[in-house]
Amino acid sequence: MPVNNKLRIGITMRIVNAGSYIETRDAIAHDWLLFFNQVFPDSKWMPIPNMGEQVINYLRGWDLNCIIISGGNDLGCEPVRDTTEMCLLDHAIKNSIPVFGVCRGLQLLQKYFGGEVERCPVDIHVAETHKVDINGDILQIKPVNESITVNSYHEWGIKEGALSKELDAFAISEDSYVEGVIVKNHRILAVQWHPERNNPVNDFDRKLIDNVIGKWVLV
Repeated sequence: MPVNNKLRIGITMRIVNAGSYIETRDAIAHDWLLFFNQVFPDSKWMPIPNMGEQVINYLRGWDLNCIIISGGNDLGCEPVRDTTEMCLLDHAIKNSIPVFGVCRGLQLLQKYFGGEVERCPVDIHVAETHKVDINGDILQIKPVNESITVNSYHEWGIKEGALSKELDAFAISEDSYVEGVIVKNHRILAVQWHPERNNPVNDFDRKLIDNVIGKWVLV
């Protein structure tokens, strides 16, 4: 992608327990390192700590121009992460910073724009693969319509009819759960699957990055 060297990406982290230590820690899967090496080989990227409202000064200090909201931690389980990412999302919207949400990141968008999430069938959506139908017309990429197989690691989801009016769905599962959204009038996109867990990165995810997120940085 020709714009990689212009990307300064910040990626959020999950909160984990530190085993026998009496503390919590921020963490990021090694999968993301492989993902960045493949998709953004010349970009600069860094993890964003969970620090609540202070995260905006952190973002400004590093002059980040793209944000990835990663997976892990159900909404409501780690309040400091919820606050951190809600502040990041609000700042990104107000300052036209591109955002790419993964799994939890899609659910966060739904909550931010006033929607709700619900429990989804574990036999289809937890540690499984399934098909989703893609509406490429919404993304303005070709082919316009196709069906792809994605991984799935989430217990919470969004039924098609319950999607916030601020979001457009471009990917729907066979059991009518929203698997990909774009935010109307903003440079924000999210998927329910984990593109970083495919090694090598699959063709559709690479196309999504190259033709949508990469171009947003040029605007």
